[in-house]
Amino acid sequence: MLALGLLVMGFALGRGLEPAPAARALLSTVIAALPDSFSSAPPFAIPTRWTEPTDTAIPPVATSAPTDTAIPPTATPEPTDTAIPPTATDLPPTDTAIPPTATDLPTDTAIPPTATDLPPSATPIPQASGRACYSEARAWVTGEMNIRAHPTTNSSKVGTAQAGESFDVLESRLGDSFCWLRISRGWMAKTYLVSEVQPRQPAANVARGGAASAISALNALVVAPENRCSAYDRDDYPYPQSVELEIIQRMGGRIYGPYSGATFSDRGQTDIEHIVATSEAHDSGLCAAGAQTRKTFARDLLNLTLASPNVNRRQKSGKDFGEWRPALNQCWFADTIIKVKTRYRLTVDSREKAALEATLRNCGSVGMIFASGAGPPAASRPQPAQPASNAQPAQPASGDWQQWDTNRNGRITCAEAREHGIAPVRRGHPAYPRMDDRNNDGVVCE
Repeated sequence: MLALGLLVMGFALGRGLEPAPAARALLSTVIAALPDSFSSAPPFAIPTRWTEPTDTAIPPVATSAPTDTAIPPTATPEPTDTAIPPTATDLPPTDTAIPPTATDLPTDTAIPPTATDLPPSATPIPQASGRACYSEARAWVTGEMNIRAHPTTNSSKVGTAQAGESFDVLESRLGDSFCWLRISRGWMAKTYLVSEVQPRQPAANVARGGAASAISALNALVVAPENRCSAYDRDDYPYPQSVELEIIQRMGGRIYGPYSGATFSDRGQTDIEHIVATSEAHDSGLCAAGAQTRKTFARDLLNLTLASPNVNRRQKSGKDFGEWRPALNQCWFADTIIKVKTRYRLTVDSREKAALEATLRNCGSVGMIFASGAGPPAASRPQPAQPASNAQPAQPASGDWQQWDTNRNGRITCAEAREHGIAPVRRGHPAYPRMDDRNNDGVVCE
């Protein structure tokens, strides 16, 4: 029975067929009938096929699969995947921060002003428009300003205006970058350094004593540009060499140069100096005066002092107070100019007036100061006249006559000699051979 059952089962399995239910029942009966000793014996290899151990065993392996079972926990926490969302979640702040940066873009906001400011940096338009842009009659300067030949920033510079100066505005023109004001000396740009109203003076900067009186006299002068209404000739302003002794007497016997504070050992080291230069006085009103008035002006002791040839001929020459000031005695110099211009009814231009007033507001006295190194007066009375040979400035080399030949024609006129402060010229002076001594007395331009 057992053999038959096994045979049937083996046939079925060998054919790859499913055992019939009857065969299975038969086999189960046979097995049940086997003694216990037999049933406990290990089966032989064939039952493993027909009991389909492979099909039966596969599910438990798949079910228990420790690796598969362990995988879900690994996949479930997935710290990497779980951590990624926070990282992705944190990204928006970066994205969120970007819009504010784009919104605030100061560079984008600042670009228009930069583009607007470009014209001033660009080359100015050569010709300003004729449209008026300034309605005031005067302008005051609160800081140094350039004066130009034409109303453009690339025009040539003809001078500067200093703080405290004021000017009559003759006209105004709208330029490419500025409103331009035409004054007596050229064109000045209207900037924050140019005021339409007179700036208030600091309380501490108040003139005292003689300085205050000088400012009052200054304000009474007529303000007008310099004007050469007739040709200037130095010969129209003659003076005798003897006035030098009167100047020394007035300074207590000193041969003293108040501009530099130097005391000289003899008169040959100095020039007779007109405080208000004859050419400047000519352009300030004396061009319309008669010959006698000009002669009186030329020898007026109020307007005369001493100076070294270098200061008189090279530094000061025909400049006014707005163009040149001495190193020493500025208060005395300013006060004297105002007194001379008042006496001869001369005008003052706006630049000179502003410079005079600015200087005097810092003065406590307008008296002449003698430098500490000047020493005591040489004598209380006028010095006696020295020999003619010593009455001339220090003798330069013979070839230096050209410095007095203003028009470079090889001849020196009395006008040129007086202009350079060497008249009268005596025989032996380097300029004498280049001059016309008609009466042959050894002295020219006496």
